[in-house]
Amino acid sequence: MNTQICHSKSNWKEGFGEKSEESFLQSWDWGEFQEKTGKKVLRLQVIDNSSVVYQIQVYIHELALGKYYAYIPRCIIVDAAIFAKITNFLANYGVVFVRIDPVSPFEVKTAYRTEVVKNRQPSDTILLDISEDEDKLLAQMHGKTRYNIRLAQKRGVQIKEEENSDIFWELHRQTSKRDGFCGHDKSYYEHMIASPCTRQLVAYKNNTPLASNIYILHNSVCTYLHGASGNAHRNDMAPHLLQWKGVELAKKHQCHEYDFWGVAPEPKHKNEEKALHSHVWNINHSLSGVTRFKAGFGGRRVTYGRSHDVILSSFWYNTYRLAKKIRGII
Repeated sequence: MNTQICHSKSNWKEGFGEKSEESFLQSWDWGEFQEKTGKKVLRLQVIDNSSVVYQIQVYIHELALGKYYAYIPRCIIVDAAIFAKITNFLANYGVVFVRIDPVSPFEVKTAYRTEVVKNRQPSDTILLDISEDEDKLLAQMHGKTRYNIRLAQKRGVQIKEEENSDIFWELHRQTSKRDGFCGHDKSYYEHMIASPCTRQLVAYKNNTPLASNIYILHNSVCTYLHGASGNAHRNDMAPHLLQWKGVELAKKHQCHEYDFWGVAPEPKHKNEEKALHSHVWNINHSLSGVTRFKAGFGGRRVTYGRSHDVILSSFWYNTYRLAKKIRGII
């Protein structure tokens, strides 16, 4: 077996096969989007007897002194020998460590030391099966969620599909200031919205943008990736109607599942517990507020494997960790 870089979109698609279940984070289109934002992307294929037996999309991040680390999101590790081919290729590329966000628990034996680290992608999500008709999907929601969808419609909120990064950026700016978080810069969202795998919905009232969501369509899954809402007309419940129209959009594109992306993990202790509808989560987690919103739509929880660093160079990895600690102190 040997490892090589794939340079062909059609070969990449063929490598996953017709019944592939890889995440959009492993798709060619998402890799292209990341390249436009300045990321280095390696699409690695393991070849055996002229056939692709495994492939993985790797995002290369630069460290100091000409060193790198590799990030592999939502990866499915199938075999220790194949994984060794990937890690050896990356070690020769100058990678200090490989950070893996696995789909399932990372249990592959490797010659390299590993450490459990914080997940970069959300560790938990809610997946909604949207194969049922719309009446049944509405009926299985929490009553308050269903009420808020109809309230938004009654109050004249209208949803339009468009490609407008200026509107999203302004709403995002208001959201981040209100909720106290930092997102990406404007060009990041511009490139994302322009990607062929992306769809954008905007909620309006009297021609005023109230909220906007960005969705990713891939492998029959529609992922609600980013949302933003303004400070005006917040009682008109535009985000609730946006989610519902997102489900309708997903069904229009023959998706079978709707992914709400990040939610708070399950509580470890009884006094941390918060519940709504069919969901229970840790009320002290930073995603508790958005989890309450998403839980009302139903669906089932999915928990991914814990992230690991696979350390290809102990010296440089320890240097990197020390530098991070010093920067944190300063």
